[in-house]
Amino acid sequence: MNKCHTPINWVNDQTPALNDTNLNYMDGCIDTIDDRVVAIANDPPENALKAEGWAIGEQGGVPVTSGSPYYENNSKYYSEQSAAENLVAEGYANGTQNGTPVTSGSPYYENNAKYWKEQAQQIAAQQLGALSDVTINNAQNGDVLTYNSSTSEWENQASSASGKADKVSGATSGNFAGLDANGNLTDSGKKTADFAAASHNHAPSDINSAGTLGARVQANGTAAATLGNAQVRDIYAGTSDMTAGTTALTTGTIYIVYE
Repeated sequence: MNKCHTPINWVNDQTPALNDTNLNYMDGCIDTIDDRVVAIANDPPENALKAEGWAIGEQGGVPVTSGSPYYENNSKYYSEQSAAENLVAEGYANGTQNGTPVTSGSPYYENNAKYWKEQAQQIAAQQLGALSDVTINNAQNGDVLTYNSSTSEWENQASSASGKADKVSGATSGNFAGLDANGNLTDSGKKTADFAAASHNHAPSDINSAGTLGARVQANGTAAATLGNAQVRDIYAGTSDMTAGTTALTTGTIYIVYE
């Protein structure tokens, strides 16, 4: 609401003149003020109480209770909440409250971003050997820190990484690994599907070129016992005599006795 009247500052026998313009100006201001007084008088008291509730959470100067629509739902409350949240943020950021460092009983004491940053800077500024549980003797390029349980300290020693096998670049997923002459890993180029199962069969057509078998070929005993089948059979050759009806012979096996 704006002011409706500005003082004229009358002076005897000087301007401003006491004329109809200035008198009408004053008359208009009085009329405006009169209207405002009437409006205030006609405004229900409850409107003023509502305004008070929404503004500061009070009714007639008395704080509202939890059952009120203005309880924890007014401008003053949210302003105070915002201030409290700002204090929490300040505490975790700097370890201060309203610019004052917190004490040991505060949840922000030695538990804020500034503190941990300073701790990290202090540790980084120290020489590694200055740490109480680290012993450095004649450090060399490539040395690593190794924990010694007998001394409860970290000690430098030569790295054993030089004996490691290098990884394969561009290996194919699922292929078997191989080794080169230096013991490094290689991609064998072979996978499980490239090999036959431990127990498998071949059709006659699979044997399509002449060659020498490097090991014994033994007939299937069950199949060989069926004498009418044309198939591979075991052949026994030796000089031991056999007596018909007495010498034990395996059904389906061919026996040759020679002198």
